[in-house]
Formats: sequence, C-alpha cells, structure tokens
Amino acid sequence: MYSVYVRDCPCGTSGPTSGITTLDAVCQAISAHGASTVTTVGFSLGAALALIDGVFLRLQLPTTVTIKFVGYGLPCAGNQVWADLVDAQLPGNVVHVNNKKDLVPILPGKFLGYHHPSEEIHIEESGDWVACPGHYRGRTDHVLHHTIQPCGPDFPPLPDQYHRP
Repeated sequence: MYSVYVRDCPCGTSGPTSGITTLDAVCQAISAHGASTVTTVGFSLGAALALIDGVFLRLQLPTTVTIKFVGYGLPCAGNQVWADLVDAQLPGNVVHVNNKKDLVPILPGKFLGYHHPSEEIHIEESGDWVACPGHYRGRTDHVLHHTIQPCGPDFPPLPDQYHRP
C-alpha cells in the first residue's frame, strides 16, 4: 500500500507532492509502483471529498486501474443524479459506514434533494451492522445477530466480504 498526500495550504507550504496535482501524484504512484488499484478514503467532510476524488480518478485513469472508495460518516454529497453517477462509475467499489446516531450522514438532508450512493452500512446502537446495498429508501428494523443484512426486501444477498465473522 502506498500513500499519496496532497494539500494546498494558504501559508504557501504543501505536502510531499508540492507543485503537482492530485491526478499527477496518483499517476506517478501508479507508474512507480505498478499499482492496479487506487482507494480513496475519508471521514466526514473528508469522505465527501474522497468520494468526489474517486469519481474524478475513475473518469481520468484507464479502466485497467480499479478505483475504490471507503468512507466513514459520509455526508450526502449530491443529488440523485450524483448518486447515480457514483454508482455507475464505481459499481461495487463504494462502501460508506455510518456509526450509530451520527448526524453528519443525514446532512444536508433529503428534503433538500441530497442523496447517498449505494452500499451504505449502518452500525447500530446494539453493535449490529445493517447494510443498505441500494440507495437509501428508509430504514427497516430487521437486523440479525451481528450479521450485515440488507435493509430492504428488494435487495439481493450481499457478497461474503460484507459479513462479519
């Protein structure tokens, strides 16, 4: 696993990849290390930015490079069109985890037109994990003993990788 760190600081300093863009840094890391997968990861606002970066990288890099996204406490980052674009560009490569009653993942709010992409996982107060593989369509309460279960009857079973031992 290799890390690429890029940031722009108002004070004029920047990280190890000073003077180049995120795309340039990712391309250099792929080339230097022969990487075939790029995973963007973030928490809260950083998760929204990592999701945007994931879609951007998918649109810019060759299809031989797999792009994945993992987010924790992801706020809603766009409307339904955005959620559909994320699902189309990163099919099966998006996972976002929400812990208990964290308010950030429900902001800014569906009443304003914001939506999440697919593959949302909720960690409940009980410690159970509930997976919502499709777009959020409202919660149901059928969680089974610390095993990730789909949160709607119209969802197919999840792959084994999503089940806790």
